[in-house]
Amino acid sequence: ELTKRTTCLGSVGLAPWYETSGPTLDCRGLYFYFGIAARFSPFTQLIHRQVSLESFSMHVFKVLICSIALLMGRTGVIRAEVKAEPLAKPAPSTVSAPLSALLENQGWQILADDGKVLLNIWLRKEVKGSSKPAGPKGNILFPFLSEGEFLGVVEVVGHVGDYRDQQISPGVFTFRYGVQPINGDHLGASPYRDFGLLIPAKTDQKPEPLARKNLEHASAEAAGTSHPAIMMFLAPEAGGKAGQVVRDDANDRNSVILPLNILSGSEKSAVMIQWIVTGRAPV
Repeated sequence: ELTKRTTCLGSVGLAPWYETSGPTLDCRGLYFYFGIAARFSPFTQLIHRQVSLESFSMHVFKVLICSIALLMGRTGVIRAEVKAEPLAKPAPSTVSAPLSALLENQGWQILADDGKVLLNIWLRKEVKGSSKPAGPKGNILFPFLSEGEFLGVVEVVGHVGDYRDQQISPGVFTFRYGVQPINGDHLGASPYRDFGLLIPAKTDQKPEPLARKNLEHASAEAAGTSHPAIMMFLAPEAGGKAGQVVRDDANDRNSVILPLNILSGSEKSAVMIQWIVTGRAPV
């Protein structure tokens, strides 16, 4: 039989608690602690006019700040925007002569919000297109590019991971255009199939396109794993300018818009690509 013992709810504010006279469930501790929390909470005190509205507001503010701090401690510090600046120097001498001759003399430097360099990027002067750029084709944004085509050189300087969050050690890499395979291993990684694949410059020295198998095998060396080191490309919104940073707060990603010169026959046109430089695929 349960015997109900009630403290003064009106003046003290503790919830009822129960003791048993037989081998039944003992809820006294649970009720007691919930009662203590309710009795001495700022909201209860505000109702009973034991604290001022200003004190109550300050308490709520402190709770909010602590909650944000705990959330950031669980999920990691939110990345701030990166910066992109023109880089007035040529690619490193570790790039082979045949590839170096195809690069712009100036590049782009990608910096973290604290001013530390993350990446240096040099684009190819001209990339041969299989057709004139005319928008996406299905889930391929840049169908005029050939798989395995050499697009430029990347120098990794700071703490950088690829789109799969694989750590890329500092060094010099070529990057080539790749198309994501259609299989169950990549479901949900991206709505589009366009990627750049990094390859150590010391092993990639000729400009000819690489076949997919050779491309993926060579790129895996950049990541030091069995999976290629991939950098995701997007098509920027209309009006995007070279060097512009695009922040995606929802996915905690930063992208930089870069110009790629496409040569189709005798016609040359600039196509903007949006390169995700920090952030990873959905998990």
